[in-house]
This record gives sequence, C-alpha cells and structure tokens, in this order.
Amino acid sequence: MATGVTANQKKLLDYIRYPETFIKEQLDIEIWSGMQLIIDTVWHNEYTTVRACHGISKTFVAAAIAVTFLNLFPQSIVITTAPTGRQVEKLLWKEIGAIYKKCGGHLYGHSLQLNVKIAPDWFMMGFSTDNQTSAEGVHASRVLWILDEAKGLP
Repeated sequence: MATGVTANQKKLLDYIRYPETFIKEQLDIEIWSGMQLIIDTVWHNEYTTVRACHGISKTFVAAAIAVTFLNLFPQSIVITTAPTGRQVEKLLWKEIGAIYKKCGGHLYGHSLQLNVKIAPDWFMMGFSTDNQTSAEGVHASRVLWILDEAKGLP
C-alpha cells in the first residue's frame, strides 16, 4: 500500500502555499508586482490594509483573492463589504462575477448577484455597511473579510 500525497493533493498544497499560482493558472490572471504584494500580505497576515491611488487593481485583486480563498479552503466563508450597495455590486462583485463567468467551469459554486454558495457552511457573500446586521453570526474555521472602499466604512 503506497503512502504519500497524490498529485492533486500536492497541487492543492502548492496553491495554498502560493496562491498567486492558483490565480495565474486557474483564474487566468496576469499578476504584476503590486498585485503580488497585496496577495502575499493578505495570505500571510491576519490584517491587511491597502492604501494606494485609484485605478491600480485593488478591487480586481481583492476579487481574485476572494475567489481563490473560497476555492482553496473547504467550508470557508468569504464576506465582502463596501459603504454602499452600489459599490458592493458594481465594483467588487462585478469583478467576482467576471472571474466566475470566465473560469466558472472549474471553480466551486456559481456566482449570483452578491453570493456564491457551495454548501450551507461554504459560501461567499457581499453586503453594504448600510445593512450592518448582515455581518452578524458569521462563524467558520476560515473566514476572509474584504472591506472594499474602506475609507467610506463606518
């Protein structure tokens, strides 16, 4: 009886260790140095803030990180928020939806307007902070919070 790690398990472990590889190979996204820095910081730290000018892919890389986290960690929860419903839907979830449209055939779940549900305890959702009660009761061993346009959050 052979022991050890299968090729699929090794690939998953590599993706968990190097999420940029998942983003490049599975999401077909080219990463530039600023995106890589954000990915590394989110992946290896409990808290990350990104203060940068407009138009440098902060929201896009946040969407890629959200999809990557959800797909690499079973029974994980990804919560995304922004100051207004318009910002949640038209910025971050526009990017998440585009990733699922492009790559959804080999990703877990299906992107709806503001959620991806894989199982009752494995999902991603978006809401605005003008509806703060939506954030209550989120519990899982792995939870990723993405606060987009954080300067406008209460």
